[in-house]
This record gives sequence, C-alpha cells and structure tokens, in this order.
Amino acid sequence: MYHHLPHISSRLRCGLCNSELTKPIKKHLCFLSLDPYIPNTCSQWRCEPCEMSFPSELSLRNHLAGHKRKQLRDAAPKLSIPVSSQRKRARKMSATDIGEPSVVADQHAILAPPVVQKPLALDNVVSEEESPGPLSHFLEVFDDLFRDHPSQESFAVFEQHCLEFAHEAIAHLFPEGNDRRMPSSSSSSPPTLKTDILATCQKLYRRNRRRAVREILGNAGDKCKIPLLSLHTFFSESWEGGTSDPHLYSSTIAGDRVEVFDSELSEKEVWTALKKAENTAPGPDRLIYHHLRLVDPGAKLLTRIFNLYLRFRKVPSSWKSSTTILIPKGGDPAEVSNWRPIALSNTSYKTFMKCLASRTHTFNPG
Repeated sequence: MYHHLPHISSRLRCGLCNSELTKPIKKHLCFLSLDPYIPNTCSQWRCEPCEMSFPSELSLRNHLAGHKRKQLRDAAPKLSIPVSSQRKRARKMSATDIGEPSVVADQHAILAPPVVQKPLALDNVVSEEESPGPLSHFLEVFDDLFRDHPSQESFAVFEQHCLEFAHEAIAHLFPEGNDRRMPSSSSSSPPTLKTDILATCQKLYRRNRRRAVREILGNAGDKCKIPLLSLHTFFSESWEGGTSDPHLYSSTIAGDRVEVFDSELSEKEVWTALKKAENTAPGPDRLIYHHLRLVDPGAKLLTRIFNLYLRFRKVPSSWKSSTTILIPKGGDPAEVSNWRPIALSNTSYKTFMKCLASRTHTFNPG
C-alpha cells in the first residue's frame, strides 16, 4: 500500500552531548575519549593470558593464534635497513637558488664562457645521393653524347668511354693495382678470409651474406674435376639452337601496343635498384653492387649510361660475355649432367636488367 508520504530523512544524534552525528561517526569527539567497548560474553571458551571469553572454540583458536604471532614478532631480531650506496640525485636549482656568485679561491677554476655553436646550414648538408662521386667528370662526357645524333661512330665512342669508366672505377677502388680482394675471372674460388676476426666477418656479412656463411662454416663448395673437353662437348650439344614455328605466335597491331620504355630511366629508379640489390659473385668486370654504390652515389652516371643504351637500341659487346661456373646438383660428381652451369654477367648489365624488369612490372603487375 502506498500512503503518498513525503520524503522522510533520518538524523543521528550523540547520546552524551546530544549533537548531530556526521560521517564518519567513529571520529566523533565523544567516541574518541571513551575506551573501546568489549562485550563480556562470560562463556566457557576463555583465554588465560588476557582473560577474554568467546562464544565458540573456533573464535578462541583464532584469538590464541593472534597471541602467538605477536610473541613471534617480539622475539624476532630487529632488521636494520642498510644505507643505499647510490648517490642521491642533485636537486634541480630553481630561480630562487641563484644568488650572488661566491668568491673562488683558485682563479684558474673559473670556467670560460660557453662556446656558441653556430647551427649547421642545411644547404651545406650533402646526402649520399647528392654527392658528386669520384668519377663525376664522366657526367659531362655522357651529356655530350646525348647531344650527338645516334650513329655507329658515336656508339663506338660511347662504348670506349664505358670501358674507361670501368677501368677508372677499379683503379679508384683498388689503388696501386691492389685488387687481390677481387676474384679474377680465371680464379676458381675467391680468396679465403680470416674468419676469427669479428670485424672482418661483420664487414663481409654486410656485403655478401652467402659468402660470409660459407667462410665461417668452412664450406667453399665442391670443384668440378671433369676434363674441359668433356664439359665443352656436353654443353655444346645441350645448348644447341632449336627450331620453332613462327606461325604459332599471333601478331599484334603496333597501335595497340603500349611502349613501356618511351620515357627515360630516372636516377631514382636506377638508384633504388642499386640499393636493393644484394651483392653476388661478380662477372668479368670484377665489380659488385657495393663497388658501384661507392663510385657512383645517386646512380647519376649509370642512369646516363642506361639511357644512352636505350637511345642507341643496342648494348656493348662487353655485356655479351660472361663467366660460367658449375654448381653441383647432387649425385655422382663425375657425371656432367649432375652439374648446373651459371653465367656470371657484369654487374652493370644486371642492374640495367633490374631497371627494365621493374619498369615492366609497373606496367603489368601480374
């Protein structure tokens, strides 16, 4: 039943001083001056040390356990906290701590005024791509070839400049003819390194991870001991030119074709391909990707060389020669069929093909 009574509130008052009690009640002055009230149960479960009685045996056991814990705490030795060996951090000086300078006994102890460092001008900062490089004098040579009309004579001059560029790169990387670190085309295996030196292993791993693992594990690979005449006969027959029917391929209309290489290669394209390439065994030019990044930062020279190749629509004769090595496929090493030939081309040629493949992939991602 609902009686429609108004909201009723209750208030508590102290029985001693008749004042209104507010929360928390335990902090009232009358309660603080009184001793805690402990009801006297006068039951059979009595504690002998403090003469308190409890209504049950469980309550008495809990009470006795509290006595025992207090005795153990009192009997335990006092623990001394050792002083920390760490020095306290100096308090940061505020503005009020700074006053008049005190007198310094040793005049030599007075510090000199701080040196004002001039900010580095951003115009003077040269990145790796913007640095001219040691062979930057070839830039003007290749730019002049762009102005000439493409002909057989100009291509011969261009091919000669490319050979000079490769020779000067080797001379710059290995001065005084010290190119022992570069494996020659006639050597069967690269020179061994001292793998016990940590710095040497780290440097080699950054340049060629596969070779670093082989050097550390001492696994230089098996060498082919089959006579050269047998190898020449076998692979000459395997690589003999085949025949095909040209009518199997449907012709396309020239107007429907999209010219992927109408625009020239940019320095960004060539430099990206050069930076992403992982160092592998060099070809006849004995240069690896790391060497090209050193002599041509930003790929300014290589970009001009590649665009000239596209303009002349032909590649130099040096790119058509390669060094062929044999890698075992497994099985009997005396059988020629168990060896797989791999042709090592010039690194500049491989970089050029990477750029063309990237341009083709952009046109047809599938």
